[in-house]
Amino acid sequence: MEETLRPDFSFAKGHIADTLGNVVFNKSAWNFNMDAAKCGKTCIVEVEHIVPAGEIKPEHVHLPHIYVKRVIKGEKYIKPIEKMTVRKADGSMTT
Repeated sequence: MEETLRPDFSFAKGHIADTLGNVVFNKSAWNFNMDAAKCGKTCIVEVEHIVPAGEIKPEHVHLPHIYVKRVIKGEKYIKPIEKMTVRKADGSMTT
C-alpha cells in the first residue's frame, strides 16, 4: 500500500472566520476546502470577513479552529462571474 503524503501547508478560502479560527465556507466552497484544510500540518485560511470570537454559532462552523493556524483577511474580492443583466422595455438585454 502507498503511504499518504502530508503537505506542510494547506490553503483554503473561507467566507467568515472568527478570531479563534472557526471558519464558515460559502456555497460550494464547502465541498473541497474543508478536506484540503485538514490535510496539511499548517492550515492558512483567507476569508472575506473576520468577526469576534463567539459571533459564529457552533452549529454553523464548517471548519473548527483546531485545524486552522493562520487566518488572513483578503481584500478586493471581485466576482467577475456575477453580472447584472437588465431587460429593457423593448425586450433587449443589457449587461
